[in-house]
Amino acid sequence: LDYITNLVSRWPFGGNGNDSVGSNNLTAQGSPGYTSGVYGQAASLNGSSQYFTSASAVNLSGDFTITGWIYLTALNARQAIIANRSGGGVANTCAITIESSNSLSLWYNAGSGDANITGATVLTTGVWYHFIVTRTGTSVTLYINGVQDATGTVSGSLGNLSSYVGALTLPQNYFSGYIDQLQYFSAGISASVARQIFSDCHSGQLAICTYTGSGFTAGYV
Repeated sequence: LDYITNLVSRWPFGGNGNDSVGSNNLTAQGSPGYTSGVYGQAASLNGSSQYFTSASAVNLSGDFTITGWIYLTALNARQAIIANRSGGGVANTCAITIESSNSLSLWYNAGSGDANITGATVLTTGVWYHFIVTRTGTSVTLYINGVQDATGTVSGSLGNLSSYVGALTLPQNYFSGYIDQLQYFSAGISASVARQIFSDCHSGQLAICTYTGSGFTAGYV
């Protein structure tokens, strides 16, 4: 595989929550299951008690990109894909969720007020969707299947945060469905790169999809 500096963590959920490129391994809570994913296995979460935690999985002090595949088995309630928080309360929080509108959303609060950016695409059950949430400067863009779904702005900076996958950090708002090939990059990406990531990574043809800041690199098994 190709290992690129800006790819910090990758969780393929091949029977566990291990980080395949870094040291940010996830700890399973509530005995999540595993099922067939887009590529290999995916985490299977029941929407009520199963999730993953990590003491310090992502640093959101600057630009970042988070990508992955999701498959919903229930709708009409807020469900967290990945959430990061430092301390109690809502300040110092970054969460990627599916809202009760069944749309992808980013909730970001660096202590200067909430920013909620919600996509237009209405998701449904029984379908694999590829999502990308990317920040460059104060600009944030959400993508579903390589297509821009929403844009917005955020302010402030977050540092190393404890992370939950499949729940918000209490825990609450559990994810109901499957999560596969979750990746975190310490860089933002452009619309053309977002389209290329989806195009080259769809149907699980690639084991790893990375962006260096100057170009896209794909690594095959």
